[in-house]
Amino acid sequence: KVLYDLISDLPVVNLRLLRRLFSMLAQIAAASDKNKMDASNLATVWGPNIFWNDKEKLETNPHKMLEWSRKVNSVVQIMIEEHEFIFKVRCLSCCADFVPLMM
Repeated sequence: KVLYDLISDLPVVNLRLLRRLFSMLAQIAAASDKNKMDASNLATVWGPNIFWNDKEKLETNPHKMLEWSRKVNSVVQIMIEEHEFIFKVRCLSCCADFVPLMM
């Protein structure tokens, strides 16, 4: 619910981009038996790039960096696994032009 509320506050353009990105990541995860990229692996790769943090405190403290990375990866994994629930309801009106990448 909290994640859904945060995403709902994004500008429409950002919301559309995020929805498309997570739809693509979910499609990649769905083929993990072939590509070995399940939601957890995708979160490890994409998490730090989507939710980067430029605070110096994290850079100087490896434990805080690791803790931040784990939290970010967990959130991104949930967003990949639950992308339809997270984006579908809110995006029906703002993303009317949305077309799935693969049928």
